[in-house]
Amino acid sequence: MTMRSSYAVLGAGMLFVGFAVGIFIALHPAI
Repeated sequence: MTMRSSYAVLGAGMLFVGFAVGIFIALHPAI
């Protein structure tokens, strides 16, 4: 795996995690 593709996978993973956390917080305002 090249450096560029690994960065792309890492960026996509971080974006997905951020999106999931945003949905979780939006659905759990009690936090």
